[in-house]
Amino acid sequence: ELRRLYFGLPGLRNVEFQGVHVDRNPLDLWMLQQAAFEVRPQFVIESWTGDGGTALYWAHTLHGLDQAGAKVLTVTPKPFTGPAAKNWLWNRYVEVLEGQPTAPETLSRIGARVKGANTLVVLDGEQDTGGVLGELRAYAPLVSRESYLVVANTGIDGGGAGPSEAI
Repeated sequence: ELRRLYFGLPGLRNVEFQGVHVDRNPLDLWMLQQAAFEVRPQFVIESWTGDGGTALYWAHTLHGLDQAGAKVLTVTPKPFTGPAAKNWLWNRYVEVLEGQPTAPETLSRIGARVKGANTLVVLDGEQDTGGVLGELRAYAPLVSRESYLVVANTGIDGGGAGPSEAI
């Protein structure tokens, strides 16, 4: 009921992190930073950049954990020029990879970067069951032992043919 109420309110459209739109429930953001605290990832892979707010949030989280060498690898099919890219944390922690999130060449580039590293993955590109299953299959091998693979937007599909169904 709380999930339904939250996603039914206009507040979701107005959530920002340091002035950049974040399409995420603030309680989910809290749990993501908890996962990062436990795992201390060297890489966070985000399968879709969107407005850049979540990648910026990850950059802030990694900085707060004193993970100076850590990187957020965020995937977008086109060049990213959003306001998040102007933030100093973005420039220090975030790398934008242009390409389709599940394209073999994109996955190959990511796989080469994270091989042997402590890696946490957040899937946020697809919204339908088949697309999320494709992302799960593509990105699961990149998750390091004792880390997490997080599927975003499971609260908005209402139990229909979306991310929850894929899980």
